[in-house]
Amino acid sequence: MPSPTLSSAMKTIYALLLMLALSCAAQAQTFTVLHAFNGKNGAGPEGVLVLDNSGNIYGTTAGGGTGRCSSEGCGTGFMLNMAGKPVGVYSFDGADGYGPVAGLLRDPAGNFFGDHIIRGRYRLQRAVRLRNRI
Repeated sequence: MPSPTLSSAMKTIYALLLMLALSCAAQAQTFTVLHAFNGKNGAGPEGVLVLDNSGNIYGTTAGGGTGRCSSEGCGTGFMLNMAGKPVGVYSFDGADGYGPVAGLLRDPAGNFFGDHIIRGRYRLQRAVRLRNRI
């Protein structure tokens, strides 16, 4: 039994439909900057973002904030409203850790957990709970 083949016209139609589908998908992607960090409220956002039920966005920055761990700060935990305006910023100060890099996790009770580096010989990382800090 001969294998089915597409006619030249069908191949052309298939190619046009494929190009149309690919171009539509590419055009549908747009990005909007919600917030530009200024150093004082954080610098170098890292890790995943977390949404709460009200649409607020939570995350971390590896640098910035008001702490003095280095010339780049100690890092922050932040909350942005749906418009991208910062409504809460927690600045690490070095004594409570610095440089959070893995983003945050949220448990069902609304607590946020993240990691950061603690000062010391081995620069260990530990988990931290940020309840009522951001």
